[in-house]
Amino acid sequence: MKCKHCSAEFDDNLPQCPYCGALNYTGAEQEYFEHLHDLNDEMADMSDDSKETFQSGFKKSMTIAASIIGVAILVIGLLVGLYFLYYNYSSKKSEEEYLASRTWKNTYYEELDTLYAQNDYDAILLFLSEHVNDKGYFPYEWEHLDFIQAYEKYQNFLEDSANFDSNNLTYMYWTLYEILYMQTIVDQPYLVYSEEELAQITEWKAETYAFLTDHMGLTESEIEEMKKETLSDDYAYPIADKCKKYIKKRYDL
Repeated sequence: MKCKHCSAEFDDNLPQCPYCGALNYTGAEQEYFEHLHDLNDEMADMSDDSKETFQSGFKKSMTIAASIIGVAILVIGLLVGLYFLYYNYSSKKSEEEYLASRTWKNTYYEELDTLYAQNDYDAILLFLSEHVNDKGYFPYEWEHLDFIQAYEKYQNFLEDSANFDSNNLTYMYWTLYEILYMQTIVDQPYLVYSEEELAQITEWKAETYAFLTDHMGLTESEIEEMKKETLSDDYAYPIADKCKKYIKKRYDL
């Protein structure tokens, strides 16, 4: 063909004149469609490769997922099996412990009642200490146990307070601990006493309080300050370490 701009002759399949660069619409259109055809072929090839890649990756993912699910099922099965084994063991153990505690109560509560009726509190303390390692040892529902524990603390007070002036830190802070124990147990709602027991504990409470004023020389205001330093936050019970700290500070030990 002859160029419309420079009149040079060239192949009409060329997209432009090789001499002046003028556009040849016929050749340019033909070249465009040739490139478009090649691009479609490449896209088709790429689509096939992507499909194969996707299918291969999907198969691998499913294999991994199946393995994970299988392992999870095994682990869950193992945990469930262990749970039922533990549950059965615990249930059996709890039943055995209950039967042992019931046997202990049926065997010894009557004997404890007899000693209590005789006012032989020391014998009760000795009896409990001798049987504390029994299978099923269970004095906790015995109706006089709270009183006997108060009696034990009072006896400890008598022993420790007798050695208070020895400047032995152990005797001194345990004396204070036992005094404060007697001051707090009367008001505890979870402790149960008969009227006679409560009257006796009230006497012990007054006696131990007198030790604070008569022997340790504390005023009422000093006693209240001391309680702040030695009792729990709710003033429900004494703390042994706090009692020790207070005694060391007051007596410069």
